[in-house]
Amino acid sequence: MENNENARNAHEAGAKKNYAVYAVVVILAIVALAAVVLGMQKPAETKQATPSEFFFASMDKMMNATEYSLAFSENVSGVENKYAIVRAKNGMFASAENPVDMREFYVLDGGKYACEKFGNYSVCADMRENSSALNFFNAKLAPKFFGKQQVEQDKEFVAALEKFGAATFDGNFVEKTVGGIKCRQVTYALDYGKLSLDQLNQLGISASSPVVTQFSDYRISLCIDEASGIAVQTVLSYKFNNEQRVYTREYTGLEVGGVGELKAPLKLENVAKFEDVFAQANAELAVYSACSGLVESEASKCYIGIALDRWDSSFCSRISAPNEADRCYLMVAVQASQPQTCESAGKLRDDCLFEIGAGSKNPSVCGMIGNASMVAQCNGIAGNGTGKSPANQTQAPAKKVECAQDSDCAPTGCSNIVCAPLNSTVATTCEYKSVYACFEKAFCGCRQGACSWYKGEEYNACVSDFESSAMESIIKEKIAELNQTAGNVSAGNSTK
Repeated sequence: MENNENARNAHEAGAKKNYAVYAVVVILAIVALAAVVLGMQKPAETKQATPSEFFFASMDKMMNATEYSLAFSENVSGVENKYAIVRAKNGMFASAENPVDMREFYVLDGGKYACEKFGNYSVCADMRENSSALNFFNAKLAPKFFGKQQVEQDKEFVAALEKFGAATFDGNFVEKTVGGIKCRQVTYALDYGKLSLDQLNQLGISASSPVVTQFSDYRISLCIDEASGIAVQTVLSYKFNNEQRVYTREYTGLEVGGVGELKAPLKLENVAKFEDVFAQANAELAVYSACSGLVESEASKCYIGIALDRWDSSFCSRISAPNEADRCYLMVAVQASQPQTCESAGKLRDDCLFEIGAGSKNPSVCGMIGNASMVAQCNGIAGNGTGKSPANQTQAPAKKVECAQDSDCAPTGCSNIVCAPLNSTVATTCEYKSVYACFEKAFCGCRQGACSWYKGEEYNACVSDFESSAMESIIKEKIAELNQTAGNVSAGNSTK
């Protein structure tokens, strides 16, 4: 009996042990099954920002950028402009380059400076307050910097347009790489015609503004660097009086933070000289921009005129008609006596070298001609002057060189109104006019080998004041004469 009891107890104990094992196995199975089931379920997705939300979030990031450097290009009316923008702790730097000139501006804690590189000129000077250089910077370049206040205003403006239904964002992003920078493109359409008069007033836009009456079909695409929030590419398409136009801006360089300290130009020259050169560049850029919008035949004449005026054959490359381009290179090469430029003159290469070699009586240039008979003819003219030059070709005009640098020139004459080579004697009448005092505000220097006055903005303002004063005197004299005549007539009538 005892043995049977012991056996039963052992069996029950083993059964309990087995039940415990089974329970553990079941629990593990349930846990495993739960893991499988849970593993099959997708984790909760993080909501992706819409293009609109991404756009406004990027502007928040831009507000935090206090130091940065940018390099980008813009194409406006067929003229390419290249820019560099730097914002540092001690100020701002900006450069603007186009096919005509290059300008640099320094707005620093210690002063404001500008540099102009135009043709053979490279001059830096202080910027006067309200000068054309400072006005150019404020109007054209300062808006390209992004300060917190400006970005905030832009954000509020676009947000209001979206709220009023005038700005509509596309539903999808486009992933791109621009200038080696990865970016995400957002696009929105803009229609001011959807705004009521009250909404236009809230935005500070007049109902008669050209942006409403003459511009339409705006479409703006911005490819935004996600880290900085900066749009590295901007494409704006629109219609102006139903004519399709496109504006593009693309960054080729972007760095945010730690740009270092900006330094002023090392060599500063006379302000009047800088302003004179700056004005020349402005005038020529206006002509150049006008050339790009002309029909082919007229554009060729326009570019040739600029190339000859500046002795700069680079403008010839803008001419699309090959024959006209060749003629442009020839004319510039002959005028400037630049045999190397003849290499770009195509079919007129040998004629170009003949003109220079024979005209300057330089056998070494004659030897560069490919046609043997023309070489002999050129050498004959260069050697003894008995040969004849090809018909219908213009010889290079002789040009007297008076100076090589500004210090080679000085004011002279009885009233110091003649700019002439240093230590030269120039006979002038000693008649003095008050307006001559304005020459004290000009600068006598070397301009393309000749001594000449650089007449800056102060000189022009001075002359303008004298002319206005003289005109006022003439008007007063005329009024006095009329009053006198009227008085005489009145007196005559009273005696009758």
